[in-house]
Formats: sequence, structure tokens, C-alpha cells
Amino acid sequence: MLPNKHRKLLSPLAAAHAFRAGSGFAGWLLLVASSCLPDGSPASPDAADAPCALSAATPDLTGYRSSRVTTSYPAALPGRTGWFQSGQSADLMLSGFGFDRTGGPLLFNHPRSIASDGTHFLLSDGNNNRVLVWRTLPTGNTAPDFVLGQPDFLHNTPGTGLHQMNWPGQVAVTIGGPLVIADTYNDRLLVWTRFPTASGQPADYALQHGQLKWPWGAWTDGTRLAATSTQGGRLLLWKTFPSGNASPDLILSGWGIGTPRTIVSDGHSFIMGDHNANLTNSGNWFWLEIPASASQGPDFFTSDPSDPHAGWMQGTFTSDGRLFLMGSRALNIWNAVPRSAATKPDLIVTGHRFQGGDGNGVVIAGGRTYVLEYNGNRIAVYHGIPAVASAAPDFAIGAPDLETNTLRTNFVVTNAVPAVAGGRLFVASDFEARMMMWDALPDAVGAHPDWVYELPFGPWAIAATDSSLALAGNQTVAVWTRLPSGGSLPDVVYRGTMGAVTLQDARGVAIDERYFYVADKLAGKVYAWRGRPSSGCAPAVTLELQGPTRLSSDGTWLAVTQTEAHTVRLYRVATLASQPVAAVVGGPGTFNLPQSGVVS
Repeated sequence: MLPNKHRKLLSPLAAAHAFRAGSGFAGWLLLVASSCLPDGSPASPDAADAPCALSAATPDLTGYRSSRVTTSYPAALPGRTGWFQSGQSADLMLSGFGFDRTGGPLLFNHPRSIASDGTHFLLSDGNNNRVLVWRTLPTGNTAPDFVLGQPDFLHNTPGTGLHQMNWPGQVAVTIGGPLVIADTYNDRLLVWTRFPTASGQPADYALQHGQLKWPWGAWTDGTRLAATSTQGGRLLLWKTFPSGNASPDLILSGWGIGTPRTIVSDGHSFIMGDHNANLTNSGNWFWLEIPASASQGPDFFTSDPSDPHAGWMQGTFTSDGRLFLMGSRALNIWNAVPRSAATKPDLIVTGHRFQGGDGNGVVIAGGRTYVLEYNGNRIAVYHGIPAVASAAPDFAIGAPDLETNTLRTNFVVTNAVPAVAGGRLFVASDFEARMMMWDALPDAVGAHPDWVYELPFGPWAIAATDSSLALAGNQTVAVWTRLPSGGSLPDVVYRGTMGAVTLQDARGVAIDERYFYVADKLAGKVYAWRGRPSSGCAPAVTLELQGPTRLSSDGTWLAVTQTEAHTVRLYRVATLASQPVAAVVGGPGTFNLPQSGVVS
């Protein structure tokens, strides 16, 4: 669920895509093409513009599964006319519990941080714009005692007051105070000089600075204060804790720091997560001593040893100097601060199927080890400190057990891509490797789908007509030659190859009366076949473009989104094979990582 200021409706018919990315960009795009000017986009006709023969081979449906959901909801009535207006409010929400509704104190929505002063326990519940507080360390799946950022456990509206938050990030606390929360979307740190005691209690003050943009991480030992500025790639450090809105003593940037995230420190060494170090790698920067000057660069950089291609690590130090860092799939433990990137963990705990992500964390308090699972939407807890690789947690907080993800069981979708056809609503998610289907357009908040499809791949894109549906993602394209109904599985599955093409990273799919299109981001190509291709069938048209992602076609226009080029290109379908020129919409400075351009 997104905060109010991001709740916008483009209509299911527009099949727009909404997301909240780790880099801090969220957006929706609707394009209606009326005319365009050519820019000479290159294309190479690989074959005559003629249909391919269709394959009658039985598809390999390994990993495909559909299940019926017990649900009941009113169907939306036809008859709405007209277009949308800027700032228009949505009528209802499906992926969530309703506008300004959380679902309760123990239903998290992508928690981003945990912290403790040894007595209290805190959880930053990012998408719910709140921080949950337990007065004593939880020993089971017990509800928090009060909440900051909201008046109660039911609401989640963001705001800019001292009693409000907008996507809170890392929480830092010391015994007796202060308590510091990175209020990310408000570009500030919220500070309570003494530990708060009641729901909605406002911060004593907010710390803001022109160099503090989109702060994700915060750390304090009660004397010093540090924060990360994701935008601009900066680390801000105050040598003495500011009593008001004071400027930092040090601002560090450079050395390849990209989009810094969370902070771990024992007061001596200093570790900072980075989602885009050197603009390419995720991992952590290590300073063996806390920076004393703006020219003191990090000593080394290392990625998650359990999964080098995943995100950065986040965690804590123990009183005896051990370092615990949670990665994407494992808990990494060093018996002492690593002195170089070559120093591997002394223990890697994999006895639980951890689901880390952009908000991992570890707290060791009261003899227990609390591990935050961002993508699992829960906290896994050990009675004690894990001592062997096979150690399994003892209980979960925020879920009835250690396997349940309450977002999935409540059909809250991450990276939702919708499409409407034949009076039905389809929503695909690459993150969840799932497609959900409503047999009618629902007209009720939080209406659960009628069918859920579990898939062996993550669908980045969906295309639907009144007669067919296709999903595309990674090296797979799955096609229903008739719209799914009653849990029917795909009729055609392309895995690895499609016609004469090797699929590398399918990010877009579209269907119209003339062509079947697939965009391959890694190959830098958009392929168009005259119909669904059989083995060896070459595309009728191949467009060569930088990083094409999602596609849309209404039979007259083809829209090709180039997310990382900040651009959408519009082609006339009728002349695609003979004169494939495009109008360019957007561009750097106009669009910022557009996700989907839709023609209708």
C-alpha cells in the first residue's frame, strides 16, 4: 500500500504499473498517442511480414499451479464515461486493507528497521508510515504497546508534522534516549530527547539540512549522530549530538558511494550499506575507525558473502565485539570486525529460509536474537544466539509462523502489473512470481481474487486481449490462447527460446491483431512476430533499442518504454515493418525511470 500522496488511479483498462522502488522513485505513466514525429529509430526486418506456423506441442507446465480463493465481492457496474483529471482520487484499493488502513498492529507492510535499547523494542513499518513500540522485549507474537507516527494501530496516512512520518527508515536508540528515526520522504531526522511513552507522541524536533535528501539510515551512540543521504550519495556526521537543527560537522561523499542506506557501528568501526556502490554493486563500505575528517574514505567494500548479487547487509554488534549482518538469504557472523573484504564470516546461518531485502536488521537483546526479514514481512526470533549454521529460529513476530508472509496471505501485491480483458481483472507480479485473477471487475475495497496462479518465473509484463493473455519475464513467455478461466494453465510456454530468438531478459509483451511483441532488455531488442511463433520462426521485425522494458499496443500504436533511458517511444504499427520510426516522449529531466507507457 502506498501513502496517500502516491495513490493515483489510471484505470485497470490502462494497465498502468505502480511501484515503490528502493532507489526512491515511484511513478505512473499513461500515454494516449494522437500524432508523432519520426526520430529515425533503427530496425532490421529479419523476415517477411508473414505469419508463423503455430506449434501444437504440449507445453511443459512444471511449476505452474492455480488455486481457487474463497471470496465474494460486488462487481463494478458499467456506464462510467469520461477521462481522468490531475489529482483525482481513486475509488477503491485492492492491494491493501483500504485507504488509511493498516489491518492492525501485527500486520506489517515492508518493515525497514528494528532497534532496541535493551528494554524497549522498535520496528519501522515503512509502507504503513509508522514505528511500532514494545515497552518490553517481545517473547512471542505479541502486539506492540503503542505506535509513533500515527494516532493508533489502524491508520497509516503520512504527514509532515512532528507527530507524523512518511516512509520511515532506520531507527536508532540509546538507553534513556535520544531516539532518532530517519523520516525518508520528509528529508529529515525525527528526534525524541527522551524515550516516548504514548501513541502519536510528537518528536521534540526535526533535524533537516540541505545536504540531507531522502535519508535512509540513522545511527547514534547518544554523543555522536550519523545519517545517510540517499540522494547525492552522502554521509552526514555530527561529532556532538545536536540539540536543534544544527549543521553536520562532516559531510563525506565520493570513493564510489552511490545510494547509501543503513548504518552499523559499535562506536569505533563504521559500516554503511550501499545499494548502488560505484553505480553497479550492492554491499557495504567499511571504515575501521569512525571518520574524523571529510577526506577519510572507507577502508574497503564488500558484498553479501552469501549472495554477492543481492543487496547490502544490515545488523548489529554484540557486547563482546562480534558482528552480525543479515543479508538476503543468510545471517552472517564475524567473531571480530573484518579487516578486509577477504575476511569471510566465521559462521553463516542458513537453517531458516530467510527472506531479506531492502530493510534487513538484527537486534540482540534479552538473550534473544531478533532478525528482521523485509521480504518475509516478519521478524524471526531465536531464544539465544545461533551457534551453528543449521540453527532455526524459535518463533516469528508479525506472522503466525516462520513460513507465513502476511502480505501474500492477504493478497497485498508488490510490483503489481494489471490488465483487463473479457470483463476480468488480471494482476501479475514479478516479485511474487504470481498472477491473480478476478472473474469480474471488483467494486469493493480489499476484494480478494478468485484465482491465484503460482508461476515458475517472475512475470515482468502482462498483455491481454479479449481472446488471449501472455506473461513475460526473464527467459520465459507463457501464453493462454484463450483467456484464463476456472484455473486453466497456459497453452503455450516459451522457455529460453521463442521462435528463432534466444530470450535473455524478457521485460515486455504486447499483442494486437497484427503482431505478437516481446521486449528483451538485455539483448536491447523488441521482436515482433506475425502471430505466435513455432520453433525456428524468425521475427517479422526487430527493433534495436537501449534497454527496452514494458510494451503496449492498441493495434495502431506500439509504445516501448525504456526505463533507464527515461524515455517512451511510439511507433505506428501499420508501418513497423517498412518504416519503423518513432516519436520520443519524455527523456532525462522529464521522466525519471518510467515503468510503463500505455496506449489506449
